[in-house]
Amino acid sequence: MTDNQENKYNMYESTLAVLKANNTVWSPIAPIGETITSIEAKMKLVRDYRQVQEKDTTGITINKHNIESNLVDAMIKVISGLIAHATVTENPELLNSINYNRNNLQRSRDNILYDKAQLIFNTATPLATELATYLVTQPDIDAINTLSSDYLTAIPAKRAAVSASKTSTANIKNTFKELDNLFKGKLDNLLILFQVPNSTFYNEYKAARTIIDLGVRHETEKTLISGTVENFETEFPINEAYVWIVEKGISYTTGPDGAFTLDVGQAGTYTVKVEKPGYITYTEDPVTIAKNDEITLDIQLEPKQ
Repeated sequence: MTDNQENKYNMYESTLAVLKANNTVWSPIAPIGETITSIEAKMKLVRDYRQVQEKDTTGITINKHNIESNLVDAMIKVISGLIAHATVTENPELLNSINYNRNNLQRSRDNILYDKAQLIFNTATPLATELATYLVTQPDIDAINTLSSDYLTAIPAKRAAVSASKTSTANIKNTFKELDNLFKGKLDNLLILFQVPNSTFYNEYKAARTIIDLGVRHETEKTLISGTVENFETEFPINEAYVWIVEKGISYTTGPDGAFTLDVGQAGTYTVKVEKPGYITYTEDPVTIAKNDEITLDIQLEPKQ
């Protein structure tokens, strides 16, 4: 998860803790309980997706790298013998067909390296007796076939791990969008019911709904809220998005890079809104910033259908 997502998830957990502690207050209103159940289910999905996203694929990468390194070594040994044999027997056709160097092999794409390995194996196998003169044994030749098979197995394993991580990243992004809709579109509106009859509970809820320590923080001489605005679907930066701080009345219009920086001047809790024709207006959950800090937001606008 990104820093923004981590901190937003922490806010969700804090909010649920307040709701659970005040269960007797809101439980008579069934839609609130139903919404909370939906939120908890979505949060569990985020945790599940995160486990896949955060899974360490280092072992898979190292395994593929080790097999590739051993395969190249095995190929170079047999190629050296084949070159020697082709030179002595004055066989230019053979020489040209297997004249690969280490750099060429190491720079080959995955499946092409496998194909080259099979070419060397198939070329060397019927010449095993002749190659023995040049210190290339049958086990040396067989090693190419074994290692290339192992390598072919390792290729999709690595790709599958990377693909699973990318899919989980996309799923997390979409689930956070659904969670935002549940909080902003339903729960926040339902809990307004308690603004007057139980203001203590309502104020606790509103306080929990504030994101603290969001994103990357930097100490500066100013108190800044900065970040980028992107298209939710394409993740491309959005030019001329209008960003403003509700409480301060200050604004910024993004350039082609989608970046913005706003100096709020003092510590406090602020609401960031973003507008752009053709997109749904975005309202960030309130963020709390300390004096001389900088909070960086990653904001994504959803195109209107």
